[in-house]
Amino acid sequence: MLDASPQNVLNATATVRPKRVAFMIDPATVSAENVDELTQACSAFWGGGYWPIVPTSGSDIEEDWWSLLEAVDPDVIYSICQLSDSLREEVYRRLAPAELVEARRPDEGRRRAGFAADLTRVHGLDALHVAPYHAKQNAYKPDLRFLYLKDAHRSTTDRSFVVRNFGLLSDTVGNNLAFDEVEHEELLISETTKIELLQQFADFHGEYVTPRDLGRLHAPRPFGPDFNRYAQAFMLVIGDTVEDLLLAWNRPLMSDDQAGRDVLWLDRESANDREFLELVARWVRRVFWDQQRRRGLVVSYSEELDVLNETAAILSEVGWLPCEGVRLTAGRFPLMARDDLGVLRYSSLVQDPSGLTERIPMRDGEGLLRVPRPPFPVPPLKGQGWMLDLDLEYHLDPPRYANSFDTWRLPRRAALGSLFSKRRLHARIVRGGLPSVSADSTERSIQIIQPTKPAVLWSLLQPITTRSSAEPEDRSERGYTHFQTSEQGRRFRGLVNLFGGVWGAGRFFENQFWRTAFLEAAAKPADSVAERAAKVLDVLREAAPETSEDTSVGTEAVLAAVDQSLAETIATALYRMEPRPKTFTIDRLRSLYGQLPREETVPTERGVRPLKFKDEAEHDMTWLLDDGVLLQGATLTCAFCGIKRWRIVDELASRMRCPECTNDFSLPVEPIWEFQLNGLVRSGLLQDGVLPLLHAVYDLTDRARHMALVMAPQDFFVDYEGPVQTDLDVIVVCDGRFVIGEVKSHPSRIQAKQLAALSQIARTVRPDEVVIAAVGSNWPEPVPELLEEMESELRQLGIQVTAKLMKW
Repeated sequence: MLDASPQNVLNATATVRPKRVAFMIDPATVSAENVDELTQACSAFWGGGYWPIVPTSGSDIEEDWWSLLEAVDPDVIYSICQLSDSLREEVYRRLAPAELVEARRPDEGRRRAGFAADLTRVHGLDALHVAPYHAKQNAYKPDLRFLYLKDAHRSTTDRSFVVRNFGLLSDTVGNNLAFDEVEHEELLISETTKIELLQQFADFHGEYVTPRDLGRLHAPRPFGPDFNRYAQAFMLVIGDTVEDLLLAWNRPLMSDDQAGRDVLWLDRESANDREFLELVARWVRRVFWDQQRRRGLVVSYSEELDVLNETAAILSEVGWLPCEGVRLTAGRFPLMARDDLGVLRYSSLVQDPSGLTERIPMRDGEGLLRVPRPPFPVPPLKGQGWMLDLDLEYHLDPPRYANSFDTWRLPRRAALGSLFSKRRLHARIVRGGLPSVSADSTERSIQIIQPTKPAVLWSLLQPITTRSSAEPEDRSERGYTHFQTSEQGRRFRGLVNLFGGVWGAGRFFENQFWRTAFLEAAAKPADSVAERAAKVLDVLREAAPETSEDTSVGTEAVLAAVDQSLAETIATALYRMEPRPKTFTIDRLRSLYGQLPREETVPTERGVRPLKFKDEAEHDMTWLLDDGVLLQGATLTCAFCGIKRWRIVDELASRMRCPECTNDFSLPVEPIWEFQLNGLVRSGLLQDGVLPLLHAVYDLTDRARHMALVMAPQDFFVDYEGPVQTDLDVIVVCDGRFVIGEVKSHPSRIQAKQLAALSQIARTVRPDEVVIAAVGSNWPEPVPELLEEMESELRQLGIQVTAKLMKW
């Protein structure tokens, strides 16, 4: 039903994942040292090694970098530059983060100026928690060792090389205690060089875990890289520009799994040192494990292709690794991600997703969910936490298939995520439509809420982001104060509820036999208003007076007064007059069933035969009687006054009283059973737009895989005491897509004013799709031109426009 009460028990699955953060920086306003500071801060968090840093001018982002952001699907975005209103709106529309933080850019002239991007607001887990767990999981590797690279308080020659490739940690009591739990080697950056460090890697016959590795251990990516030469090759990045550093940092996001170390950054001077390159080649041969597809790429945004090819030749010669040089153009980031809809993919050999599935007792739409924890031990520290992706049953409508409920799949709106739990630091809808909420390491359980349909609709109708500039001139762009079910919506809701939902109603009306039977029982006129208007005009012309001697008062004068508008007004009034309800017998149903053409057959021992009434319709009729869609009764004739009246079976008794003459008479020995349509269904069918609306909504939701939420048509108001600002016939959330639309009983009823109002609300609420539907076979002029204009306008906002002609 459209407004069914939630069930008492809710099946819920919660999956643990690290928080995902993305950074947007303007390369023209930051230095390489600023990027180093930011990457160091990211590596300190669980999953921070997969936090992308994306270049932007503040007004736009290149499409390659957009593809990276959409693949990562960040929960929080830090902008270390000023964003334009249009880019800020696009970020909310395409990424829907729980929080967009616009931090100040670093102070110029300071090598390690702070970003003012307070990452404590992320409330992520410390990456050092993962180290003991990783050591135990890899106990079968006796030579697994952690490399504790300690930073120096003074500048050193090779610090940049170590920071950008392996990461550094401060010499603190907390870090020292964490590494005391695992087998490790301490190395002070001021007491070593990049040559000695690479030589130590090459000579060690085991596996080192560096500080930068800690941010990626046992942390999943929400996508898988597709096959391409960048993902499955070793990448040597050469260049001193910020863009080159961002390429080296973001490289793990495009890496193939289980290939060992597949990236190294070098400055320009080191790339010209043949002796050092030979050491790099031996290092690559030692740490790059992909033996089947061994190949290398020497990549840069800043260096010339000749320089890259020379470096590639040395690596090929010494490292036994076929290499080639690739010079990337500005704005390109060669990521090819499979659209896995947010499925978590781990890069470790041991797949260790952590989560739980449980049945939650619900009361008044609320319940408690035990908080699952990451696979590694985490002490209860306030301010450190993770995200929970929630796969929850959808109970606002009856199950569409057997006893299997739908599951929530919602559009990408952060406000919708906050409907499922209260007092969450971060809440949003991730790719794939799942709600996701934050959990603190001190929490043992969190509140889970089953939101209502009005709450979902209210969140969907709000602008996707607030503007930082002046208020818009159009008041409707500020949202609506309230909404309520329209008259058509109440009739639609009543019709659908009796059938147990849109799917149940659509299944019967999709059947030509039952659709014909229902319309006949409702006594719905077969012709349209336009057809009746033509008949009215003909009748008025025939009745025009012609007896007057004064020719000025003749047929022509009357016809001039009777225009098309008047005829349509009369026809509409006649069309809305409810006819008397009809009853039909079982024999009439069998006859109607046999009259309708059908291709279905039934196999028998003697071959196949046409489908008969008893094969399917008789069973359906039992269901319709049980649910009250059809009412059973008999037409009784009073033995005293002779008045006939249809009486429902619940009123029948051995002695019946006539309501007119008040005399009692006996029930016939063999009453002829007749059937009548439920008044609620009949009223809905007599409304000209209800059946087309059901057809449009059923088409939109029939093939839903996970969820189909349908709301009855609504009226919307800007002022509480004001008139209706606009209305929506179609309000649907289907598998994470938000669809709105207008439905008419005839294509000629589509008018420019209605399409303009629909475009206005679409620009405000940004649905995924706008549907314009009507019953007919073609669009009359000028409707195609109006639809094309609307489609062109909304396409620029990423909104699909669908024109649908229906046959019911």
